[in-house]
Amino acid sequence: MQNVLCSVSENTSSSIICFDNRNKCIYVNDSACRLIGASKDELGVFEKKFEGYINEFIEKKSDYEVIKTDYEIASQIRSVFIEFQTMRDKKDKYLGCFFKMEDRTEEVKRFEMEKYRATHDSLTGLLNRVAFMEQATRILFDNPDGKFYVVASNVREFKLVNDLFGTKVGDMVLCKEADVLRKLSENTGVVAGRISGDRFALLIPEDYYDEEMAVKSIEDIERIMKVYDYKLRICMGVYEVRDHNENVQTMYDKACMVIDKTKNDYLKVLSYYDTSIMQKAMHEKNVINEFDKAIEDEQFKMYLQAQVDNEGNIMGGEALVRWEHPENGLIFPGDFIEILERTGHIYNLDAYIWEQAAKKLCEWKQNGITDKHISVNISAKDFYYMDVYKSFTNLVRKYDINPDNLKLEITETVLMHDLEMHLEVLDKLRKFGFQIGVDDFGSGYSSLNMLKDIKADVLKIDMVFLRETENHVRSRIILNSIIGMSKKLGMKVLTEGVEKEEQIGALKEMGCDFFQGYYFSKPICVEEF
Repeated sequence: MQNVLCSVSENTSSSIICFDNRNKCIYVNDSACRLIGASKDELGVFEKKFEGYINEFIEKKSDYEVIKTDYEIASQIRSVFIEFQTMRDKKDKYLGCFFKMEDRTEEVKRFEMEKYRATHDSLTGLLNRVAFMEQATRILFDNPDGKFYVVASNVREFKLVNDLFGTKVGDMVLCKEADVLRKLSENTGVVAGRISGDRFALLIPEDYYDEEMAVKSIEDIERIMKVYDYKLRICMGVYEVRDHNENVQTMYDKACMVIDKTKNDYLKVLSYYDTSIMQKAMHEKNVINEFDKAIEDEQFKMYLQAQVDNEGNIMGGEALVRWEHPENGLIFPGDFIEILERTGHIYNLDAYIWEQAAKKLCEWKQNGITDKHISVNISAKDFYYMDVYKSFTNLVRKYDINPDNLKLEITETVLMHDLEMHLEVLDKLRKFGFQIGVDDFGSGYSSLNMLKDIKADVLKIDMVFLRETENHVRSRIILNSIIGMSKKLGMKVLTEGVEKEEQIGALKEMGCDFFQGYYFSKPICVEEF
């Protein structure tokens, strides 16, 4: 039996060291000798090595323990698991103890590697989204009185960098940004992570936050693209942590929100979050959330602003919209139109107002009013979300109205993209009997080339030309030229923003046909109109 047990002990991969009840080493196998670096004749070495463990465990009256420790073996630090167990006879008398040791260095390395891969970004080596959020949360929890900033960063139009120069250059940019962030986090308590794509995040203690250093870091990253003669733009949004219990993801989102709000400001590389940004975001969210029900409940009301001829006769009105909110009262277009345009909901509102206009023209016709028109606006996105031609022709048939009384207004921006497709639709509408007006001419990037191609009936000149400026004379010269040119192109001219009587006189002399503005009437509800 003794020979069998010795054979088993010698051939196991575990290192085994046995002690009697006097704590004298009585047996070690070959594996233990290799691990400890002593022979079977040097049992005293083993006694000295394990004396502390035995005393500690016996003092604790422990019969079984497992610990992990690091051993230096052949000038290498190895991870060793040590299992301690006492030996007792049938009467529970203490006979001694033994240690079983296993070198699990490779297993620990694999575990650490898997843990690293699970918590770090494979390209940059920074923490990934989940690990960053967890570590930042832990730091804020452990430092309830500390002051911190959460900083978000991203590369503007990063996809363009990949498309123009390849993903290898794109990866180089990301790794450079990671290097800069890693240097910031060395011995400073800063936590850095790659959240996704070209978006990174930092948690920085106030003592280490330096705006000048942040801007310089951005410049260092942007400099690497100079060799490609490409202007790289990196933006940062900063959120000051006020509530340590707030979700870190929410803090990061707020920092990102600043970047998104300043995306068109090419001079701003570093922006700070304030509560007005959240209020605006919440307002936008509320507009979108309530929009469908507002359409269903007919909360949007059509208002009309008079359009008059040069004799002062009311020819009709432009359809504008107001939101009569059941709780917030009257809401003006500036508070919701841009949001609906950006989120793609504008076509629903446009279609709703078109129908209200057609319905009102039908009512006027039944009351014997057939010489007044209503002008409605067509947004750029309407052409992509619905069949504009079919929508208007169906309204004419549904309400039995004269298409000449439902005038259509488009802005210059409508024609900036897919001009050929838009012109085809507008030409079909004109042939059906609708009159087309070009709205806000002069407010944006007015294109004479566009006027060359489009066949419109009315050119609406933006009020910008009537504003009092230092270049008053120059404005009048340009205005006179536009009116003269429109006449030669066979278009009537309507000028918006007329507020003073002297403006009317000057515009009449230039040949303006129609007027619209507060001098005649502000936008009013249909009944009042």
